[in-house]
Amino acid sequence: MKPNLAHADPLQNASGPKKTRLEPASARSERDLLLFAASCFRGDDPRARPGRFADAEYWPQVVDFANRELLAPALWSALLQQRRASSVPAAQADRLRHAHAINGIRNERIRAELESILRALNAACIVPVLLKGAVDLYISRYADPAARVMRDLDLFVLESDHPRAIAALAQVGYRVKERGSGWLTSATDLVRKGALMPVDLQWLISGQRDVLSPEEGWAGSTVHRVGDIEFRTLSPEHQVVHNLLHSELQDRGSDIGFVWLRQLVDFDALCRLHLGTIGWREVRQRFARRGVAHVPVARLYMANRLLGLPMPPDMAPTLRARLHYARCLTLLRSRWVLALAGLIATVRSTLDKRLLQTIYADAGGRRSIAWLRLRHTLRLLRHYGGNLSQVWRDRTRKFNWKQTLS
Repeated sequence: MKPNLAHADPLQNASGPKKTRLEPASARSERDLLLFAASCFRGDDPRARPGRFADAEYWPQVVDFANRELLAPALWSALLQQRRASSVPAAQADRLRHAHAINGIRNERIRAELESILRALNAACIVPVLLKGAVDLYISRYADPAARVMRDLDLFVLESDHPRAIAALAQVGYRVKERGSGWLTSATDLVRKGALMPVDLQWLISGQRDVLSPEEGWAGSTVHRVGDIEFRTLSPEHQVVHNLLHSELQDRGSDIGFVWLRQLVDFDALCRLHLGTIGWREVRQRFARRGVAHVPVARLYMANRLLGLPMPPDMAPTLRARLHYARCLTLLRSRWVLALAGLIATVRSTLDKRLLQTIYADAGGRRSIAWLRLRHTLRLLRHYGGNLSQVWRDRTRKFNWKQTLS
């Protein structure tokens, strides 16, 4: 039987008999699992003692953690590159090996789908900007093309081209899928029967347009031609900004204290790919516009501590960055604390000021924001009514560590 490649979790698609797992004597905290997984990616980490890699009791939980973070193929790739794969217990090595192999095939098929999408858009004289994992299908941050797991294809076009782009994709079988929760109005989800990946067609790079506006992102992008197709990529600085906007602002890494290891691994790979060419002063200035100039420094310091990424020569870790790192690791010690943090993050992300200003095209002061939050809450109650509890469960899934993280 052929594996179903449409699922986001490659581990669940691995064929073959189900592996019997060793029951650990005690469950490890998310902090322990994150530190262990990070040490696997960091080849020069002196804390990663060779003996720890032979702990058969520890590895089932590590692989489960990597699966939830959608990092299992990247973890196996890192272990192979560091010649540590032989230290992984056989059952867990099989799980990682299957995940890596399936994801490699899956990414090849996703690239074929993306090529047909780009041809359709190019025929309509649209050259979209590829975002996040879509970039890796052509200009990979990873030496291994099977390392990066994808969940959708993120494309960015200017708002004026958005209707034409939807019409062009309709010509090749894509249809608009109504967003179930109505949280955003800056993107359109498109799906096609039989396709592995939905398309997230955006006309904003991020809701925080005061940090990176769509016009700035488009003007700074580079056009690439591969065979008969054309696409754009953001500049290295804008790719870094985009990663930070998602992990630290949109996904509440900065204010709540989530680590988001998968996005950190992407950040590390991106910085290493463009080592010495990223203008960190420009990156900091963009976040300073919103009063959060500390965000790039804190993220760099976290990547330095967990993954060994060198700090830029002109950017030293601050006390605030060190305290943020300690706070994030403390948060991961207890599932109860994580659950509370997830609840707070759900509320804050739902009623985020920048999000509501985008939805309602309002840039007013505190009173205006308070009114927008009340208005949006009433809108959700009126729209979803008795089904609000299900919508809430769907929304909290992002911050629920018992389920797959995005």
